[in-house]
Amino acid sequence: MTKDNIRDHADFTAKDKDGRPLYGFDEIKEVNIEWFKDESRIHYICMLIPPRAGVNLFASILEYKFYPPNTPKNEEFIMQILRWEELTYSIISIPMKEKAYAEAVAKTVGMRIANGVPTMFGGPGGEPKFFPVRVDHAFTIENEPGHPIYSSQAHAHRFLEVERALCDMIYAGGGQEVEQTLERIKTGKF
Repeated sequence: MTKDNIRDHADFTAKDKDGRPLYGFDEIKEVNIEWFKDESRIHYICMLIPPRAGVNLFASILEYKFYPPNTPKNEEFIMQILRWEELTYSIISIPMKEKAYAEAVAKTVGMRIANGVPTMFGGPGGEPKFFPVRVDHAFTIENEPGHPIYSSQAHAHRFLEVERALCDMIYAGGGQEVEQTLERIKTGKF
C-alpha cells in the first residue's frame, strides 16, 4: 500500500504505547461519497482504534496475498482511514468481482463480513448515527461469534500481540510460519 493509491489523504499519525506509528496509512477528513457509490468496487469497514482483533491481519493477508505491494495489482487495493464518533476505522476497497478474496481471508482469520455499516445508538435525541460510507456494497468486518478473543481479556491481548507479529512476518515475506500460526489461531491455541 503506497500513498499513491490512497485517496483524499492527510497525515495520519497515531502511535502505539512505544511511540511507533500504528499504521502507515493516511486519514481522510471528508468522505467523497460519490467515489464509494461506484458499484464496481466493494468496501470493507474495519475498526482500528480501539483495535478489533483480526482486522489488521485481515487487511495484511488480503493485500499481500492478492494485491502485492509494488505490483500493478496493488493499485486495485485502496485503504483509507476515517475517524468517526471518536473511533478510527479503515475502509478497504477492492474490485467487486474479487470479493471472494476478502470472503476467504475473513474466514481464514476468524472474521465475518457483516451486512451493513457501523451504527451508533443512544446519541442526542435518540436517533441512530450511521457510518458516513453508507452504500449497499459496504460491509463491516467483525469477529465471528465464539472467536477465541471472547474467552478472556488476557486472551484478547495475547491475540493482538500474535496478530502484530504475524503482520510483521507478512510484511517481511511470511511463508510457512504465518500459515502454521493461522492454523493455531483457528483452534484458539496461540
